Amino acid sequence: MKGARTVPILAATALLLVVLAAPAGAQPTCTFGGLGLFFMDLKLPFSINLVPIGVTVLSPPTLSTRQGCEDWYEAVLQITIPDGCSQANIWIEFTDFPRGWTINLGDSLTNDGYGGATSEGDNAELQIHHDRLSVFPALFGVGDDVFSPLAEHGLILQDGSLKLTVGNQRVSWGPPYAVLDGGFLGLNTRLFSIPSDVDGRSVYLGVNRVIADNEDRKGCGVRRVLVSFE
Repeated sequence: MKGARTVPILAATALLLVVLAAPAGAQPTCTFGGLGLFFMDLKLPFSINLVPIGVTVLSPPTLSTRQGCEDWYEAVLQITIPDGCSQANIWIEFTDFPRGWTINLGDSLTNDGYGGATSEGDNAELQIHHDRLSVFPALFGVGDDVFSPLAEHGLILQDGSLKLTVGNQRVSWGPPYAVLDGGFLGLNTRLFSIPSDVDGRSVYLGVNRVIADNEDRKGCGVRRVLVSFE
């Protein structure tokens, strides 16, 4: 426990050094924000902000109501990319064959899969349903309509791991590594908008469920999640 208590001290020391070293008028950097580190276990359940920067648990770990997933927990996180940082890194560990909806990454609290939302304009989503990862653009799939994804990959996830990165108009995943860059592909305003007028620098992550409440879109298989920034 003594080691755990040193983390806030180290973080405070790092912040002080950054403040003292930064010249007047300097643009913010990711030096301090990059110290942010969040960990969650969806079996115990257990979560900790090792350095409390950037991640808020909006829906704490709750036992799943999906049939066959009764001993798994689900949660929703708000991930706010600190000023000066350009992306969030999300490591996901699977310890079972993924069933149903295991990951839903979006830039709106109304996201519940397949892109689009009920009231906002910036509604890009990345989802994992069973063993298939799909990315849907913003402004598409509003209401009950479902449009084709920008990308769709079959993945081998059982007892494996996956890394996601998300930044403004950009998302990547792997292994195997793949990336969608809105600026490069001419898809501006169609991927994740960071910052956005509604949610600022935040994205949201549904784990073993979608982000918004939807009893029909839950799942299990994700054991651990780790979040950092750069």
